[in-house]
Amino acid sequence: MVAAECAGVLSMNAGAAGRSDLVLKALSQGKSQVSGELLVQFSAQSSSTDRNAVRQALGVTQRSVVRTAKGTSLELMKLPLGTQIADAARGLDGVAGVDFVEPNWTCQQSDVSDDTYFTNGTLCCRNHVDRRARQLFAVRRDKR
Repeated sequence: MVAAECAGVLSMNAGAAGRSDLVLKALSQGKSQVSGELLVQFSAQSSSTDRNAVRQALGVTQRSVVRTAKGTSLELMKLPLGTQIADAARGLDGVAGVDFVEPNWTCQQSDVSDDTYFTNGTLCCRNHVDRRARQLFAVRRDKR
């Protein structure tokens, strides 16, 4: 449904810069994302009319600008309940003025250090450095 609305409202551009195939593959593999949130990067050539058409076609309930640079705009959009992220991504694939579309991915740390100095808290001798700094500041205060 979203794909048809987007295609009908917006002009298509065969030279899309995004890799929606990779986004759809990651979604199908169950990669973790914030439900109902989509990141849309608008190109510098997109007009405010183009951007509003995308928001309207998706039925965006809320949006915030994450970053702007050299005329581009990355927006975080909240989609209506029940709208599938994959459908929205497919619907915006190749749309003129849209560089890429991605879910709001979530990240988790998965590496665990095998450095015993790091894991037991003795890395960088932090306690020694703090103690030495206090000693130096105390000596300077005494000399005044």
